[in-house]
Amino acid sequence: MGFKDALSKLILGDGKLSVPVSGGNILALALCSAAMGLIVVLLDWIIFTVKGKSALNLSYGSRLTTTFRLLFLWGIGAGLGSILGFAFEILQPTRAAYIGFGVAWPLVLPRIVDQVDREIKQDAEPEQVPQEGRDDNP
Repeated sequence: MGFKDALSKLILGDGKLSVPVSGGNILALALCSAAMGLIVVLLDWIIFTVKGKSALNLSYGSRLTTTFRLLFLWGIGAGLGSILGFAFEILQPTRAAYIGFGVAWPLVLPRIVDQVDREIKQDAEPEQVPQEGRDDNP
């Protein structure tokens, strides 16, 4: 399945992609997650401009370039984080996953990195087999 097919299936179709996830599917999922992240921060910025307080506790700054940089980086973070999540099979290739990850990626991404780090450490440690009949007590 190509990128355009995966994107239309996620947004307009049943919201599920086939497993295993191919390259075009991962890019479609990342784009959708980035878009959801961007929408969330954009709505939070609107709340901030109206009420003077951010629901996400973000500081947008007084300059417009700082705000646009934050909006852009939030979307990029959601997209890259979802690529990691889908590549390590922590996230499912569904509409709910990209919406959830796009909204909550600052909370989910550290857990994904911790999970990957644990798996790497488990693979690197040699398995210790206890020896029978050996008594270390004097």
